Amino acid sequence: MTGTAALQQRILPRDRFAQFASAGGILGSLGFMVMQPAVGLILDLTGQNYRITFLMNAVLALLALALFVCFFKKWKARGGDASYTAP
Repeated sequence: MTGTAALQQRILPRDRFAQFASAGGILGSLGFMVMQPAVGLILDLTGQNYRITFLMNAVLALLALALFVCFFKKWKARGGDASYTAP
């Protein structure tokens, strides 16, 4: 979360920032609504093996890191901090 705290303000167009930020909030909320029952189902299927939650967290963290690295490469290719302008 530290690496992405100010990300939206830097990459989204200023004239439509609120529109994109609220859409991102909606997608985040949908993700929470899907993931919580999914984790509960996985815990039920594994016989309440709560150690599996650490594995699920690690997989999601690695996925987030991979997506952040892909985003960062494309952002640098489009000018990075010095000359990036939102599309």
